[in-house]
Amino acid sequence: MRLPGVEFFVVVPTVAAVDTGALQVSWDWQLESTVVYRGAQYLDHYLAAHPVPALSKFQMLAISCLRVALKHSNKLAERERQRLPCRHWAEVTDGAATEAEVRNQCTKLERLLQQEHRSHPNAKQRLRYLWYRLFDAGVVKQEHVYIYMLASFLLHLSLLDSSLSAVTPSKLATAALGLSLRVFGFPPMPAVLAEHTFYLPAELQEVQQQLERVQVGIKL
Repeated sequence: MRLPGVEFFVVVPTVAAVDTGALQVSWDWQLESTVVYRGAQYLDHYLAAHPVPALSKFQMLAISCLRVALKHSNKLAERERQRLPCRHWAEVTDGAATEAEVRNQCTKLERLLQQEHRSHPNAKQRLRYLWYRLFDAGVVKQEHVYIYMLASFLLHLSLLDSSLSAVTPSKLATAALGLSLRVFGFPPMPAVLAEHTFYLPAELQEVQQQLERVQVGIKL
């Protein structure tokens, strides 16, 4: 059996020490355990695809994973929403990373996770996720639940069109929600929705037209 070299025993404790910044955030900011767990998953996912160029960048990566995990949380309290700006996360690193570096790292991480978002296994779950993002951002309020209900109805209607079965669940949910927003006079692609979907309006247009055709074709 081949034993690890001396460098293994030197690097591992150092990495653990550098990562204390992320742990300190989770304790001081009282983040939910689900956010911390998801952040650890994102960190593993990133490290499996990209090496860390320098050990000094590891803390920034860990901090960025926690921020993205918090951003992806199903429902953010006002206190947590105020902590999303990247400057707060840069301050935790004590000068090891700038606000711009944290923002760039978060963007890189979200692009890596992009394929997972595009291939979400369940359109209804994805719709619910996007609805909470709109609600947290103040784009919609509780009394606007009819927007969600129409979008959910459109997802059910998609089962009547075999061509829509080839559309990824994430894209279908985004198209249904955007169409429902437009029907009720809301912007079909508000900034927060664009941030969490990775789809351009032009990419959704054909799916939305198909959903409209299915709806018109219903015989009551």
